Amino acid sequence: MKAIEQVSVPGAKEVEAIWLDRVRRWKSSGMTGQEFAAQERVAVNRLHAWTSKFRKSGIELPVRGTAPTGELIAITSSTSMVVSSIEIEVGRATVRVREGFDPALLRQVMAALEGRS
Repeated sequence: MKAIEQVSVPGAKEVEAIWLDRVRRWKSSGMTGQEFAAQERVAVNRLHAWTSKFRKSGIELPVRGTAPTGELIAITSSTSMVVSSIEIEVGRATVRVREGFDPALLRQVMAALEGRS
């Protein structure tokens, strides 16, 4: 007689948590649904279905192509470049930062946009 191997199957809450993490990573990635689904080895229609479910239940999701709140992204260049201004997207807002900006003021603006004021 063969021994039966027990397999742990995640419950509904665990499955929902896995998909919420996956949808948030997709929305922050800048990839299309097709590209992200292929990378994750999931069906693109499931990705869209879970996204719709989370939106309908009022769960806040990142705007496509934005980093999660508070995450810094390092930018490097192998060539010299002169930058007189940059743009930072936080949710639906765009902050333009020009040369000679006040760092303390920028921190206050970013905190307000992130809802931490």
